Amino acid sequence: MSDTKFWFGMHDGKELSAVPGGYLRWMINKMDPSVRKEDRKGKTAEEIKAMQDRMRDFIFAAEDELHEREQG
Repeated sequence: MSDTKFWFGMHDGKELSAVPGGYLRWMINKMDPSVRKEDRKGKTAEEIKAMQDRMRDFIFAAEDELHEREQG
């Protein structure tokens, strides 16, 4: 199972393995890895890319978690 943890929202601090599958599916389908306009203020292009990469990695980890559950 994944050791990735939420760092936001209602499951902040929880490992992906502790989050209900329905919520992970919803998140994967609804989350946009692009950085919101208000979050870009004062950030360099490199910082914005790092934020986007972190969110993409998180979404991929959530997808992997669901796949593991379905295979397990």
